[in-house]
Amino acid sequence: MLTVKIYFDNEVRRVSLEEDLKTFQDLASLIKTLVKRYNKSWQIKYYDEERDLVTIASDLELAEALKISRQISNNILRIHLYEVKKSVPKDNALVKFSETVKREVEEFFVELSKKEPLEKIQQFINSLFEKKEVEPSVAMLPPPELNCPPEMVPEMLDEVPPVSFSPPPYPSPIEGAASVPLKKIDVSLTKERPSARFLTDVTVRPGTEFRMGERFVKIWRFRNEGVAPWPVGTKFSYVRGNPFYLQESVDVPALNPMEECDIQVPMVAPNEPGRYYSSWRLYHDNLRFGPRVGCDIVVTETQPLPETPESDPSGVIQQLVDMGFTDVELIQNLLTAYSNDVSRVLGHLLSSA
Repeated sequence: MLTVKIYFDNEVRRVSLEEDLKTFQDLASLIKTLVKRYNKSWQIKYYDEERDLVTIASDLELAEALKISRQISNNILRIHLYEVKKSVPKDNALVKFSETVKREVEEFFVELSKKEPLEKIQQFINSLFEKKEVEPSVAMLPPPELNCPPEMVPEMLDEVPPVSFSPPPYPSPIEGAASVPLKKIDVSLTKERPSARFLTDVTVRPGTEFRMGERFVKIWRFRNEGVAPWPVGTKFSYVRGNPFYLQESVDVPALNPMEECDIQVPMVAPNEPGRYYSSWRLYHDNLRFGPRVGCDIVVTETQPLPETPESDPSGVIQQLVDMGFTDVELIQNLLTAYSNDVSRVLGHLLSSA
């Protein structure tokens, strides 16, 4: 049994035959039965075993197509129809219009030659096709060349030849104003510049309340999002604001790219009620990097609670260590930051585990 599938436009027709198609005429008759618009100008094609699109136009080519269909597609002959578009003849009306225009132009010049000398008419015709020289306007002039002082050119561009430029004589907006000399750019500052991203306030959220004179530890979390480690000797230092710190700067580890760290600064609430804020930033030598972060607190009039001795007589630290939280220093800082509120310390440890 032979199955014939016919593809044309966006349609597919399928029919099963008890016997093979004998002649090309049989195939054309079958297509005509299934596709009413088909006519002899259409092309009949199929894909062979090499995925080439082959035309069927004779009995011999049909026999080859049937042979290949048995070999590669389980006796299914897939026919693709292509309608051949006829070339559109020239518009007779347009041709007639062109001839009319040509004839009227000829008649115009014949009449003109009766009134004007032929030489003058020839000069007029030539003037229509002459290339006239156009004076360049301001918009057509090339842009002025750029004057870049040699000291402003990075080392990588030293090979560029110097160019000159004379600026237009525009008056200074301020009478007697002097020009400011350009400073040399330190290109080395742009090479592997440290980068940091602030992630969260580990302790002391903005607006946290403290009693007058109460000590606490502020902790910020950062990540190195640069391509190079933070340089050895990096510090985290006070920038401006209310100086209620116990240390003006603290050392920071040489963090590798995409690593995180918690930066801790011991602080003490001022002895006057009110709202206080100080800003801090990472720096190495004279280079500051990363965002500027702050500590924002509210000091109340109440006196601070007595501090828990470092010996941990109540056993809170040991209990937390027994629960699996082995960072004793972090536990002590959290107890100080949360005014010995064990439930808040435990909640913080669980949320960051």
